[in-house]
Parts: sequence; structure tokens; C-alpha cells
Amino acid sequence: GDIVQQSSSLAPEIINAERERHSDQKHKHLESLDKLTYKLYSNCKRLESSKSNGRDYLPILRGELKKFRKLQRSWMLTL
Repeated sequence: GDIVQQSSSLAPEIINAERERHSDQKHKHLESLDKLTYKLYSNCKRLESSKSNGRDYLPILRGELKKFRKLQRSWMLTL
């Protein structure tokens, strides 16, 4: 539930950050995006240690999140 909800919230925050003209509002969207990616990564780590059904896929998802975070950092510098 949390991972799906947080993942689906990423795109709107990216779009809002791109569209925003005022830097203070843009930074709010960027902070929200940072929090979402951190929560996603934390939830993946937490679920890996649990006995959930889909935990075999979580290391893959965490790897993709690491790549996304690197891209996110470089993208944030361009705004």
C-alpha cells in the first residue's frame, strides 16, 4: 500500500516542481520529492526483512530507487 501510494505521488511532484515559477514553491515540491524517495527506500528496506510475499523484488526496487535518487539530484541542480 505505502510503496504504491508513494510511487504514484512522485510524478505529480516532479511535474509541479517543473511548472512552478517561484523558487520557494519549487523548493517545497523538491523537499516533498526528497521525502517521498526516502520513504520509499526505507519501506523497501523494512519490507525486505519481513516475511512478505513480494520481498524477492524489493532489492531490485531498491536498486532502481538508488538510480532514481542519483538522477533526481542532478535534475534538481538544473532547476
